[in-house]
Amino acid sequence: MFLRRRSNRRFRSKCWRCFSSSRVLMFSFSGQSLPWKLASLVALFTASRVPSKSHTKMNFRLPLTCSARSTNRVAAVTLAVLSTEGLLVVILRVKLNLEEPLFLGRHLLMGNVFSKNNLNIGYLHRPFQSRVFLAKMAKSLVFTVTTDLTHDQRMLRIASTLAQAGYEVTLVGRLLPQSLEMPATLFKTHRIRCHFLKGPFFYLEYNLRLLGWFLTHSYDLYGAIDTDTALAALTASAFRRKPLIYDAHELFPELPEVVHRPLVRKVWSVVERLAFTRASLAYTVSGSLVAYFEAKYCRPVHLVQNMPLRQLGPLVRQQEPPYFIYQGALNEGRGLETLLLALQHVPARLVVCGEGPLRGRLQQMTHQLGLQDQVEFKGNVLPTDLIWLTAGAWAGIMLLEENRGLSYFYSLANKFFDYVQAGIPQVCVPFPEYQRLNAQHEVALLARLGVEEVKTALLTLLHNQETYLRLRQNCLMARTEWCWEMESQKLTALYNEIK
Repeated sequence: MFLRRRSNRRFRSKCWRCFSSSRVLMFSFSGQSLPWKLASLVALFTASRVPSKSHTKMNFRLPLTCSARSTNRVAAVTLAVLSTEGLLVVILRVKLNLEEPLFLGRHLLMGNVFSKNNLNIGYLHRPFQSRVFLAKMAKSLVFTVTTDLTHDQRMLRIASTLAQAGYEVTLVGRLLPQSLEMPATLFKTHRIRCHFLKGPFFYLEYNLRLLGWFLTHSYDLYGAIDTDTALAALTASAFRRKPLIYDAHELFPELPEVVHRPLVRKVWSVVERLAFTRASLAYTVSGSLVAYFEAKYCRPVHLVQNMPLRQLGPLVRQQEPPYFIYQGALNEGRGLETLLLALQHVPARLVVCGEGPLRGRLQQMTHQLGLQDQVEFKGNVLPTDLIWLTAGAWAGIMLLEENRGLSYFYSLANKFFDYVQAGIPQVCVPFPEYQRLNAQHEVALLARLGVEEVKTALLTLLHNQETYLRLRQNCLMARTEWCWEMESQKLTALYNEIK
């Protein structure tokens, strides 16, 4: 990429015109002297023999005498740059003392780091010296989901973490009629409005719209979140010849809505296999899913658990009268009907935070059971408000039906960790991942999905003070370990290894 300086009467500073090349990046001034062109070649030769490690610095004094011109506090700087697996080799030569303010074009150079167009240049406070540095060039990264971005806490955490790590992140999601305005974030967002809201036509429309958007937006990395957006990301990454990342939140062909529909299940299975075959990096949310995917697709799959940010503040006092809280989608197989039946014999309220296709049926069932004054449906709740609602609850609900497919059986829901971070016990199903975690820190009463079992567990948490306090204390111990601050380090390390 060659940069040429041109004059413009409207600006005192320099303007730049760029011409791109796929492999070699070189900055050049108009009227550049022959020694600096030779210096550029030296930089390229040297860079090809430097290991690919970010922020590596090596001292390199050029055996050349070159002049740098300064005009009205604007210092002429000569750079030679090579892109090698996301790394930049920078030769920096200035005439002015670098302890003074220095300008490159319209951008101020001051301190130890100069940043322009995702280019980070480190330099030393020493004048009249040329040195070579390696600095990491930010990669552009896009994630695709079919969820409403304002409520997808996992993706908000992932995008924020990678943006803080230096990636230029774009998160693409769905715009629903009731969607709220996105808050300020460290990353870019794009939301797609669809005519169809559910069913096969929705998935087809969404992927076609997403693919059309990719035609005008190119990225260095394409991240498909689950199988329902993988087709568009697969096509775009193959067309652009860029790496694909696959994040499997669910075992999609084994979802309750899919597992008993052979044709639909076959389609999702084919897309899932393509995604795992093509992906340069694949990771999922539970150890059971890691073992399943590695055995099925004969490739490495990494583990990044769906944990919330650490909450170290004082516990919120539970509200009176006490209430249990359920947070999550109102979908088939979540055990909500059984929970309502068990609640008839429990002197406590239930707060339901979430939306889904079962909401109408559950509200109707609530009225039939005479629980309308005991159950409150709040719909989707902003993450900041949900934290306080959860912290004020007596206990959480984490139920799933058995024989609803392997996706639920191998799952590890984020609500399990949300309850732990809030410092409240929970009633939880005895599936493999929850048994494993509860063996490390006993934070839940494990109960099979039956009316009597769930009722007994709820009454135990309400009336057995010794058990309740023990579980609550274990939550306080576990939340320092089960937090996103730990998982984010794994995530960043995985992305930094992508070639």
